Amino acid sequence: MKVEIWSDIACPWCYIGKRRFEAALAGFEHRDDVEVSWRSYQLDPSLPKHYDGTEVQYLSERKGIDPVQLAGMLDQVTAQAAGVGLNYDFDSLVVANSFSAHRLIHLARTEAGPQRPTASRKPCCRPTLSRAWISAARRSWRRSVAGPDWTRTGCGPCSPAASSRTR
Repeated sequence: MKVEIWSDIACPWCYIGKRRFEAALAGFEHRDDVEVSWRSYQLDPSLPKHYDGTEVQYLSERKGIDPVQLAGMLDQVTAQAAGVGLNYDFDSLVVANSFSAHRLIHLARTEAGPQRPTASRKPCCRPTLSRAWISAARRSWRRSVAGPDWTRTGCGPCSPAASSRTR
């Protein structure tokens, strides 16, 4: 079975969905016969490299939703994330475009070479970047952050040397 998952590392629901998918797949009898392909998707390609404001301010301006209502919605997302072991911090999240982070993911895939992605082979850098983006609320695509985060994944192409080629 082939499963394609399109996600943005800056999307809080995508990370929650990833965790839920992994849990469901872990209980699936034929999980080793499942080929998972992760695809890049940007929720908002028009987002600037850095937005000088909070997530609530940005979404309120962009979507026209009342800031109080948005804060409640983000509280609900945070509760859903906690249910799958994620700790979201929207108050200190840096609102920014995720394009460069997706470039790092594609570089890691290129560096790794052709490998059959199965349920037992997790995507190397995507979870680390998602966690850095949403949970730790920092600019994960910056070289000063990406190198150490990639190294912790234990994936060969996710090294400071590989990330330096994106400079």
